[in-house]
Order: sequence, then structure tokens, then C-alpha cells
Amino acid sequence: MFTYYDTYERYFENAERHRKEEDTVGKLFFPGLKSLMKNSKSGMFLDVGTGSGVIVRKVATEGLFSVGIDISRAGILLGKKMAISEQIDHMTEFLIGDATQLPFKNEAFTIVECQELLEHLPNPGSCISELSRITKQDGAVLIQTPNFASPFVVVSEKGVEKGRKDLKTAFIAFISAICSKNQLKRLFMFLIMYIQLNLLKNHTFSLVLKPRLSKDPAFACGDKDDLVYLSNIIEIEHFVKRLGLTILFSSSYVIRKAHPLAKAIASVISSLPILNKFGPNCFIQAKKT
Repeated sequence: MFTYYDTYERYFENAERHRKEEDTVGKLFFPGLKSLMKNSKSGMFLDVGTGSGVIVRKVATEGLFSVGIDISRAGILLGKKMAISEQIDHMTEFLIGDATQLPFKNEAFTIVECQELLEHLPNPGSCISELSRITKQDGAVLIQTPNFASPFVVVSEKGVEKGRKDLKTAFIAFISAICSKNQLKRLFMFLIMYIQLNLLKNHTFSLVLKPRLSKDPAFACGDKDDLVYLSNIIEIEHFVKRLGLTILFSSSYVIRKAHPLAKAIASVISSLPILNKFGPNCFIQAKKT
């Protein structure tokens, strides 16, 4: 995994183009991030698993000093290069480091986030623990990752096939694969996990896969090559609470591209027990108290 991320420039170049197509803060981020930044002008922002630093650079332009850390030398070098070209290098810092062993003092940052990272880690619990450790008291911990407990996300032996782009593709994916052997097997795994969460006090993340790590351009910047952990909102919420963090916002139905009516329906479902855990995404905002 380390060699793959450390040297595969194409992965981060594709990610750069993909994320620039959308307003990162507005669509890929949490609803309350801008207000968090307004109240944290004297603090610092950290993006763990920053890749090429798209989020770091976006937050820096809002006036908050931002730090990005990633295990990949290729990603960090690209991030530094882009920050210089955008003339915001004085507001940013990029470091090479491990998300499960962050090189920062306790309570060093006001806002700490990781986006599209946990699903690539064999031990996501270590990363979440580190996010909590380096966040200041009353600071914010933000986590975003796919929710593979959702029946709307189709996972095959080739990786994540479809179901995360919008409601239409999610519905088609759900109908076409609801009875597939792989889909039923995955949902059964999550059922076992849910039972374990309620019976075992020291539950550890166990839904770990073997990544494919192909350098086929068709797979670059996707979940097909480097998916390691079947991330899910149920397990992550459980671990966040176990660390003593207070969850302020949690949803699996924050959809990137959708009709206003679809967003309204998603909002209603988000308030319903059990059903609110089956959307295709996992968005969690927690406070360290």
C-alpha cells in the first residue's frame, strides 16, 4: 500500500481533476464547515490523508492556516506545487506521515478532518484515535467515508461498481444487485458486525479486505484498487462515541448531486431510526469535550 501511494502520481493527478469539478467546501464537505472556519480564525486546520491537498488549499483561501499530511510523497509534492502556483503556500504546510501515528502534539488543531481515508486503512480505529488526540478541547473532528453497509452501494470482486454518484444510479444498483451472492454475503457480514457491537465492549474493526492495487488508468482515483476496510457509519459512530467525543451531526444521506426533492426525502429518512444508517455515505461531525 505504501509503495502504491508513495509513487503513483497518476492517482493524485486524477483526484485533483475530479475534486476541482465541484465546490469542495460546499458539496464534498460538511454543512457546518464554513461556520466552523469563521469561529476558528486563530486556530489551525488539519486534513489527514490529504492527497494533493485540494481541501487544505480550499480552507487556506478562507483565511485559516491549514496543514495537510499524507503517507504519499507523490501526493505531498503535488500539493506543495499547487499551493505555490495558487500563491497560498504561506497559509499551508504539507507533511509526509502516517495517519495512525500523527507527528503532532496533543490538542494541536482546532479542526481535524479525514475525508475518503478510513476505507483505505487496515486499522481505521488507530486513525480515529489520533484525530481525537490532536484536536483541541471544544474543537471539531470531521469524518467522511463511504458507507458500505448501504444496500445502495454495490461491491463486487472488482471493487465498488456503482451506486454512489446520485439517486438514480444508486436505485439501479440496488435493484440489479439486491439478490446477488456477493451483496447478500456483505450484508450478512454487517449483520454479524452489528450483533458484535452490541455484545462486545472492545469490538475492533474486522471488515478488512485485500486491495487489488492495479495501476490501470481506468481504476485511478477510485475505490476499486485500494479499498481495504468496508467503512460503515454504524461501526465508526460506535468508535467515535467510545473515545468520548460528542457527535453533533451524523448522516448517511448527504448526497453530492441530487434534485431538491431527493434531498428533502433524504433529510426525512435521516431522522428515522435504523433507516438513517443505510444511505451511501458516512458524514460525522463530532466535538471534543
